[in-house]
Amino acid sequence: MNEFSDFSDRIAASSAELLNLYRQNRPPEAEKPPVAETPKPPSPKPTPPVNTVVPEFSSVGYLQVQTTAAEMSVPVAGALVVVTAGDRLVALGETDQSGLSDLWTLPAPDPLDFERPDPTALPAFYSVAVYADGYASVLNRQVPLYGSVKSMQEVNLIPLPEAVSDLEYIFTTGAPVDLQ
Repeated sequence: MNEFSDFSDRIAASSAELLNLYRQNRPPEAEKPPVAETPKPPSPKPTPPVNTVVPEFSSVGYLQVQTTAAEMSVPVAGALVVVTAGDRLVALGETDQSGLSDLWTLPAPDPLDFERPDPTALPAFYSVAVYADGYASVLNRQVPLYGSVKSMQEVNLIPLPEAVSDLEYIFTTGAPVDLQ
């Protein structure tokens, strides 16, 4: 067993516990703001999640996850989204009725690092795991994030067959789609 499958097993084993903890600590439905008909543009500096890692980069990037089913045509609400950097939890949330997570602010390299001819300049890499009742779990590894870029990580969930209770798909190079 390699370190990635061990890490994946640890995340999968605690997903139900994380989802219950998240649901216990979120505001009641009555306190949630109403969902707008049209999406609002994100604020210039969204509030980072509570469990943000200490920045290792000089800038930040923005990551949002969209969960869908049926070949990206049906949003999946209530999916647990876990974003990690190495073995550190950096963001945790649940998708809304549109299948969207919060927009998270995460450490990323300065965009100027990529304008210079530096072959060692690399983006920040994160893992994005998605868990939803009745669907196979998905783990996207090495999701790149660049400073000052808003990125959408699309995750197409596959329904579980009736006789299967758990299944996981792992993607090693799940690059997000650039929003801007």
